[in-house]
Amino acid sequence: MNPITQILKRLVAKSPKIFQVIKWISILVVLVTGLPGFLESVGITLPPDLLVLENKAIAIAGIVGAVISQLTVDTPEATQKVLESK
Repeated sequence: MNPITQILKRLVAKSPKIFQVIKWISILVVLVTGLPGFLESVGITLPPDLLVLENKAIAIAGIVGAVISQLTVDTPEATQKVLESK
């Protein structure tokens, strides 16, 4: 199967519960790190203590975490293979 097709299928497939939690936590981290930059662009100044939240490395890690957690797929076939191999 074409790798691009497989990735696209995984992006829309249902993922296990633990990875759904990881995905939402990662998305929340990305939103929190992007909030200071957004507020600054609309003219709202924040105290210097809150500017610590604006860290590009953490935002990138959040995006990567969200994408990777979405690529894990919960399929009956995969579960059956794991059970049979034990």
